[in-house]
Amino acid sequence: MSLSTFVTILMDQQLLSSIFIFLLLLKSSYQLSNDLLLFSGDVSLYEFLRQYCQTYRNRPQSILLLIDNLLDSNQKVNNTKTIKIHLQKENCNFDYQSNLNITQIETIYQLNPIEFHFKRILVIVDLNEHSLNHSILIIIYQLYEFYKNVHQLILITDNSFDHVHSVLIENYKNLSSEFRFTVWLRPIDRVIHFRPILYGCMEYHGIYVPSNSSEYDKLKVSYQKCNLQSTKLNVTIINYFPFCSFYNDTNGTIHTRPSVEIFLLQLLERRLNFTANLINANQVWGRLVNGRWFGAIGEVVEHRAHFGMCCFTRSVIREKVVDFTNSIYHDEITFISRWLALFTGSMDDLYKWTLPFAPNEGNSMAMRRLDLIMVSHFNRPFQTLHLHPVINGCLHFQGIYWPKSENDYQRLKVHFTKCDLGSMVVNVSVNHFMPYCHIERDKDGKLTARYSMEIQLLRLFAERYNFRYNLIDANQQWGMIVNGTWTGAIGQVVYGVSNMAICGIIRTEERYRSVDISRHTMKHGLACMTQSPEPITYNWVIIHTLSTLLTITDFEPSVDTAEQFIEAINTDRYDLLVMKHSSTYERIIHSEPNNMIFYSAAKQLNRTRKPQLTNTADQIYRVVQNRRNMVISHRTFLAYNRKYLTNKPLHVGKEDLFQDSTGVVLRHRSSMLYPFNHM
Repeated sequence: MSLSTFVTILMDQQLLSSIFIFLLLLKSSYQLSNDLLLFSGDVSLYEFLRQYCQTYRNRPQSILLLIDNLLDSNQKVNNTKTIKIHLQKENCNFDYQSNLNITQIETIYQLNPIEFHFKRILVIVDLNEHSLNHSILIIIYQLYEFYKNVHQLILITDNSFDHVHSVLIENYKNLSSEFRFTVWLRPIDRVIHFRPILYGCMEYHGIYVPSNSSEYDKLKVSYQKCNLQSTKLNVTIINYFPFCSFYNDTNGTIHTRPSVEIFLLQLLERRLNFTANLINANQVWGRLVNGRWFGAIGEVVEHRAHFGMCCFTRSVIREKVVDFTNSIYHDEITFISRWLALFTGSMDDLYKWTLPFAPNEGNSMAMRRLDLIMVSHFNRPFQTLHLHPVINGCLHFQGIYWPKSENDYQRLKVHFTKCDLGSMVVNVSVNHFMPYCHIERDKDGKLTARYSMEIQLLRLFAERYNFRYNLIDANQQWGMIVNGTWTGAIGQVVYGVSNMAICGIIRTEERYRSVDISRHTMKHGLACMTQSPEPITYNWVIIHTLSTLLTITDFEPSVDTAEQFIEAINTDRYDLLVMKHSSTYERIIHSEPNNMIFYSAAKQLNRTRKPQLTNTADQIYRVVQNRRNMVISHRTFLAYNRKYLTNKPLHVGKEDLFQDSTGVVLRHRSSMLYPFNHM
């Protein structure tokens, strides 16, 4: 059943209860064939196995695993194989292992985990002459953990009743509360149950020794006839309509409202005979922090709650610590790109209610993520008000938009590929960074853009989407976080000084958290640059019959590969220089030891403490001035500027140290992201 069906009948509690009863009965009838036999001890184990084999001989959904002599040391004992012989006589299908330790059992499981994961397993461990003790119980618990679908674990021992009973009492508190098994005392044909399930679903926290037919019957009740005997169960819930709705009164008591899973909980209370004590999980379904679970999952894991409700989703990490029931309904997960709110008052009332969210001096950026409010009037046509909508395909309307004519509605329907910004002025953060952006200042201090790659791209954007641009100088800073505040071009976009930023801005994970970046406009390799290797002359005198002067010319080694770069940095053969407030500088100072290129660079910067570059042209000039200097930058930048800024031969490494890509930087959820990506 889909969620929409539930919501449709949400207010009809009687109908909803009837549907849940039908679903539970349907599920019960479906699972009836999976209601496996349990050994309670009212008959001998041999008789139980005869019944089990007859019932499940042709049912592949169940597995019987027999282990003879579970070892807690290398010492072996006599193996009577009585159970194995009995199963063979009954023509029973079973898996057999003998004289195993826990490591061997784990290996067998890992060879075919899928086979064991999807089937119900009856495990029988015959200890033969082994004495039941603490180490044996620990091994059995580990076995119980391997086989998650064990529906019953039976231990067979020749020990006395008093010995087994005392061992179980001594170890009761040290074993997991989820660990349950049955011990069959072969010499006297008697059973002891460790934490069994009574009445079909009630956990018995203790050691249960049935002695009459009534006590055996409690063990044999099917889960379909579960009776919790008016037990009070702690149930952790979350206020999440339409699944769960409740409120707390002044005393902190939880009072429920009609909602989907609250109806289900009330039905379960009546059907399974228990009373729910509700615990508020405070809007936290489950969060794992430093190995400990918090929220509703944590309440269940730490046994403060028996179960949790209210739209819990299965996940791999959650299923490691808790069990989930079969799905009670299915729903699709989607995303909301615009905020929708129902309102039934007048349009004038709604306009007044919306007005505080509109831009003003104090909060012009505060509510940009709330886009649409719907107003519905029953029995008459609906109207709408839009808060900060996108109109004309890409224009972010700063205010309350109240469409009244067909033309007003059409402006909301324009596709982003037909974006029209209506000749508005867009502030663009730039840095002089050839060959990407050629920026100059005229005599009045005004920025002027010259022909260059990203300036041409900006002009193409402006022509295509009908806007004018105003250049804002980012002062040779691309952007990094300093004391929690973004600097440079990224900071200007984040804090609303500009609408977008260009000029060789690299995509990094940290920047993605604060801004949106378009698809890459170009890709770059990160390279190093030094002065070209100079010749080194060696003079040798060879004395033979005549004196001869031999001159040998060699060249100092160049830096071309990542290994050569790391060696040159680690030996301080070169002094590394990096453009401050750039992505390269950011990657270096935040590098980890597993990235040897950036980590070696970071160590040298810490050693030398040399001031880093603040002007892009200095990357070329500083290498020209001193042959010990080496810079890292975009290969395109280095190859272009070594040709146009100096006549001195400079060497750019042949191997890329890293691959980067540049894009246009925009505010989060900017209306221009789609148009720029689909240019």
